[in-house]
This record gives sequence, structure tokens and C-alpha cells, in this order.
Amino acid sequence: MRKRLSKTLKHILCYAVIAAMVVSYMPLSASHSYAASFNKDNKVKELTVTEKGYNYVRLGWAQFNGAEGYQVYRATSKDGKYKLQGSTEKLTYKNKGTLNKKYYYKVRAYKASGDKKIYSKYSAIVAGKPALAKTTVSVKLNDESVSVNWTEVPAATGYQVVRATSKDGEYNSLKKTKKLSVLNTSVVKYKNYFYKVRPYRVIDEKTYYGPYSSAVQGRTNLREIKNQAVSVTSDGLKITWKDRPAADGYRIYRSDKADGTFSTLVTLGEKDSYTDKTVQKGKMYYYKVRGYMTMNGKNYFGMTTSPVSGGITDGAPLVTVTPTDYSVKLSWPAISNITGYEVYRATDPNGTWKKLGVNTKSPTWENDELTLDTLYYYKVRTYKKSGSSTTYGPYSQPVQGCTGVRPPTSVKGTAGSNGIQLSWTASKNALGYEITRATSASGTYKLVGTTTSASFLDNNGLSKGSSYYYKIRGYMKLNGETVYGSYSSTSASRDKVVSTALAWMGCKESDGSYKKIIDTYNSNLAPGCGKLSYKLAWCAAYVSAVGIKAKATDIIVRHSYCPTMVNTYKNKKQYTSNKSYSPSPGDIIFFDWNKNNVPDHVGMVVSCDGNTVKTIEGNKDDAVSERTLSKGWSLLLGYGLPPYTKTSGIKYTGSSTSEKEVSAQMLKAAGINPGDPDGYSDMGSDYDTAEKNLSVGCGEDATELEQMKVMIKEMQNTADTSDLVDCNESEYKAAFIYRLCQDADIDACIVTEDDEDGNSYSWVEVVLDEKLYKIDPNTEECKITEYTPEVTDCNVTE
Repeated sequence: MRKRLSKTLKHILCYAVIAAMVVSYMPLSASHSYAASFNKDNKVKELTVTEKGYNYVRLGWAQFNGAEGYQVYRATSKDGKYKLQGSTEKLTYKNKGTLNKKYYYKVRAYKASGDKKIYSKYSAIVAGKPALAKTTVSVKLNDESVSVNWTEVPAATGYQVVRATSKDGEYNSLKKTKKLSVLNTSVVKYKNYFYKVRPYRVIDEKTYYGPYSSAVQGRTNLREIKNQAVSVTSDGLKITWKDRPAADGYRIYRSDKADGTFSTLVTLGEKDSYTDKTVQKGKMYYYKVRGYMTMNGKNYFGMTTSPVSGGITDGAPLVTVTPTDYSVKLSWPAISNITGYEVYRATDPNGTWKKLGVNTKSPTWENDELTLDTLYYYKVRTYKKSGSSTTYGPYSQPVQGCTGVRPPTSVKGTAGSNGIQLSWTASKNALGYEITRATSASGTYKLVGTTTSASFLDNNGLSKGSSYYYKIRGYMKLNGETVYGSYSSTSASRDKVVSTALAWMGCKESDGSYKKIIDTYNSNLAPGCGKLSYKLAWCAAYVSAVGIKAKATDIIVRHSYCPTMVNTYKNKKQYTSNKSYSPSPGDIIFFDWNKNNVPDHVGMVVSCDGNTVKTIEGNKDDAVSERTLSKGWSLLLGYGLPPYTKTSGIKYTGSSTSEKEVSAQMLKAAGINPGDPDGYSDMGSDYDTAEKNLSVGCGEDATELEQMKVMIKEMQNTADTSDLVDCNESEYKAAFIYRLCQDADIDACIVTEDDEDGNSYSWVEVVLDEKLYKIDPNTEECKITEYTPEVTDCNVTE
């Protein structure tokens, strides 16, 4: 690491060290002279019970002046006969005893005087009894149950769980168990319950109980809000929702892009609408809503709705485009007092426009009869019928539309003396590609470069003898915005996933063989997902378990609830509702028995011959069974499309390469010019002050971790996030820390992810003293922790 200390600063630090030595020396001298006096008329003070175990009590007391040792006495009653337990030169003593039996203690000090000992007066008497420790309880919320979990108590035989319907109400025994968790399925949805747990130990057929934990509240998870809508009012855009999921309040998020970063707009109490008065005329806005409930001092959030849009216009629809792999989806804010909408399409904005159809039900249109990779233009107008006459509103501004950039295929990599050469089959409508890299197939992928061609030479920070994995995605421009496609995948092949699914054929409920599927699902839960009971529907758990067993959890969504699976695939832009789509083996198929556009069942595609689809499904007739259906079956809802392109680890055998700057785009978004050593924008950040304080705060012998802690402190003191425009707060703070790392020659990179609600957050990964750490600016104290990257699929708590 490069030290950034001036000679003057080194002298100052030197004097500071000498001063510190003088200060530290003074108490030692005073302590030595103070300890020489022993007064037998004084008592040992501050005797307390400092620790209790199931078969011991540990005592502690204050130092007695001049004492050479201490004697500990014990009785079984306060006024009973005290017996010597032992002597010690320390200020603590561990005394063995019987569980839950009360003992009384007193201590006296002694000092040798010739052949005899001089004793002080006894301390005050304290009582204590060996006892099991108190456990700490937490809850996880599931759709149909509450999972109660607690910490282990040493020497406990088991635990008793009790439950009440109010915190101070009557608690009844729920279960005794030797495990550290209980799944409470006997619950009423959304009803509050309170749980306590106490440990017990069995000795000679007698049960001894420890203290109860504090009560924790639990109830079933919030269901997803439905019937969300946006309407224009006289003072803004009104967001409404009708299906209230027993929430304590709601949080509304807003973005100016359907797939952009959603920021918190407002947090509300128990309401079912909110008017956004900060909107601008002629601009489109997108909103998401989710409910939350407050328990045990923590907010538990339900699932976030899909985005709904709105805007204020003069009668012309504000049209936005969402590309998918196989269609173009158009949407616009609803306009009142009209009969419907007309949708037009052209291949040239100045060419011939063709009317596609009339939509009288909702302000959306999906165009799925397209030539792949072809750019189209769309415009929409309203119409209103009155008797035999029809009047039309103005056309919207033409917008571009194209099927999404599909993942690159045939990805290959070859290690050479100067790096790793990558190549792939180009996507026709991609303007360029982003290349990301990890050191394991399921690790954290970091941006290593971009290119406009279908090849890339990676010579960025490679280590000789290491293996690397790559994911590549293309991007295009639509209506002035950058639109990204799906990443290529390092996952298992389609054949491996389908063969894994077929291996469970015939597992059924009647003989209990289906339980191993649920056990597999429960063995690798996605964050925020609770364990599934054997009593509940298991079709989604079956698909998830296939992904787990085939080691394809990076692409196959894990969940036990079909609507959540669909929404996750939609958020990843890996979903199609096009019934003319010919699915491939390994695609995830969703069914809608009630025809209400909500999935009721899920399975996996085994094959498709063009007209007929063959599937395998869990929980079909209470077993793993096959189904054959026509491609456009009326009860088919859609398909989840995991990205199955496979790449393998590439072992690099050349010379190690140096790390390049790969976060320039992030720095620029945060108002930092990566080409300027002090290139901070006018957002209020004083980088020079941070740099100066960094040098003063780190001594010449400071470790990299110590230096990093000073950096974090300076970021908190100087990074002004009050006027952010182009990025969110965590992105800005991450960029600030990253730039300080650069100037201190610390190996660092910025990692940015979107959660399933579309919220973007960033952190910094750094190598300090040859260990990997994660710096999370999203926490209030900006935590720095030793880090092992993990893959996450969902997170429904906050």
C-alpha cells in the first residue's frame, strides 16, 4: 500500500507516540505503590455473579489493596453454615453446583505475614444458582405459517415453545423439541401471535427449565397487493390499490423508467391511495406499491406490485415500450371519457403506418407477430364514438420498438499468453456488449469491459493458474434509452435440468416418496423464503428442487408460491405470455385454472414438436407426473425462460495482469470524472478534505483495514448526498469510497445489483491485508465485514 504521509506529519505522529508512552507509564507506577497497603478491617467489594451455567456459578469482585489471594465461601441458606470452596489469586472464581439450586457466597482477601495469613473482612453476601442460559428468538414469515427460530443454549436437552395471542396474555405450550426451530402451521392468516422459548435439561429423569426468552411477535406474510392503478387528477397523479393485505402501512416507489431504478416516494399508514403532486406535465412515471407490517421493532415487507404507469398530457397518449425476447409491449396512462385506442405500426417513421388493432379494455398492447431483431415504430391515438360519429384524439409521438436483445450464444473462451480471448454469436440488434467475470460459476460477477464486436480480450487483473467464468449481455438503444438484454449463463444445460426433473418421476404422496423433493427445496432456501411443510402444495417447490439438484439456482427461480415465481421471471425479463411460442426443454410452464391471469400451477417443459408440448409437473394428481397439451392450450398462462447458454471455467496459464479501472461509468454517474484526480462535481463533496484527513488519520504503520475505517469515516463526514440526480445515494457513497481506495492503492471494485423490486443498491468490494471485505454504504454505520459472495433470488423482508 502506498503511504500518503508528509515528513512533517511523520514527526507529529512520532511525538504523539512518545506522549502516549508517557501517559501509559504513569498509571502503572501509581498502581504499584497503591497496591502495597493491606487493611484487614476493609471488606472485599463489588462481589457479583458474573456468569451462570447449568452446573456452575462464576463470581467476580473488585481488587483488594495489597491482597495476595482470595478465599470463596458458600452456604445453602443466607444464614447457614459457609464452607470454604477454594482459593484463587484472580478476581474471578468458578464454583460448580447443582442446576437450579440456590447458593449464597461471600469472599475475603488474604496476605501472608510471616508464617501466618492476614484476612480481610468478608464481602457482602450474594446469591446465585446454576441455570440454563436465556435463548434469543426470531421469526420468519411464510404465506401459510410462522417459522420460530432461536439460538442454541449450551447443555440444553431441548426447548419448550409457548404461544399467546397477546404479548401479556396467557401462553400455552406449542411444542417441545430438540431442534432450534419450529414451523407453526396452526395459525389464522394475518392474526398476531406471540412466542416465547425456554431451554430445559433432563437429569435423572427430572426436567429443569431455564428462563423464558423475550416475547416475539409473528404472523403470516403479507400477500401481494392487487388492483393497483394510476389516474390523472387536478393536482397530480393518483395511485390507488384496493386489495388491502392486513398491512400496517404502505410504501410507494417511483421511477421514470419501467425497468429503471425505483426510489422510495413516500411511506404511508393504513391508506389505499396517494396523490403524487411532484409530477411534471408530459413526462411518464412508473409506480410500485408494497405493504409492510411492524413487528419486534422491524418492518416486514410484502411483495412489491408490478409497475403501473401514468402521466399528464393534452389528450395524446404517453407511450412507453418494453421489449421482450419475443414481443414488444406498449403501455400508456389511461385516458378517461373515451371509447378506446388505436395502435399503428411502421418500419419507417416517415413511411406507411398500418393500424394493428383497437384496444377498448386497457391502455396496453402487446405486438408479438414480429420479425426478430427488426426495429419498428409505434404511435397511438384515442377515439370516441357518439351515435354514428367517431372523433379522434391526437397521435402520440412515435416510439421505437424491437424484440429484446437475446443472450449471446455459443460463448467460447481460450486462455493465451496475454489474456483470455472470448467470442460468441452476435445478437443482430445489439449495439454492444458488457462482459462480466467471476471466479466461480455462482460467484459475484464484476464488469471487466465492453465491446461493440462479438469478441473480447480480457487481460484485466488475471492471476496465473486461476479459473474464470463469464457472463455477457448485449444492449441496444430505444427512444434514447439504453436497454439491456439477458446475460448468458454459466448454469447447467437444458439436458441436465430435464434429466434431473425426470429422475423424480413417480414420487408421490401416498408412499411418502415426495418428501425428499420438499427436503431438497428446504435444504437451499432463497433469502426471505421459509421452509415448506409436507402438508402444503409443492408444485413450485418441485421446480425449485430441480434447479437445486441440477446446480442451476442462478437461473431457475426458487420459491414455493407460483405468483412469486412468475413475477420474478417477469422482473428478470425472462417471461413470455405468447401462446404461439414454441417452448424448449427446461422452460418453466405456468397454468391458470381460473382464467384470472394468476398462476395456479407450474411445471417444466420436457419437449415440444411444434404443436404438442410435453411437461413434467410436481403435485399433479399428488405425484410427479407427465402431461401432454396443445401448444396454445387455453389454460396455459405463460413460460418462464431461464437463460441456459452454458460456459465453463477457463483456466488462465499466462502471466498475471494488472487491475484496470472498470467502474468509470459508475463514477461518472455519481458526478465524479474518472480522468480528473480531484474530479468531483458541484454536489457538495469535499474530496480534498477527505484526502487530507485520510493522511492525518492513518499512521505510518496502519494496516489496510485500519486505513479503510478512516476512509469510511471521511466518507460519512464529507459525502453530501442531498442533491443527487443521476444516481442513488448508495451508488454515490460507493463511488466516493472507491475513489479514495484508488488514491490509496487499495484493490477495490464497485458492485451494483437490483433486488426483485427493481431497487438498485451498490457496495464496494476491497482486498485488505490479503482478505476480501464488503463495505455496505446502505447501512447507517456503513459496515465493513469480511465477505464471502453469495447468490440471492428473492428477499421479502427489510
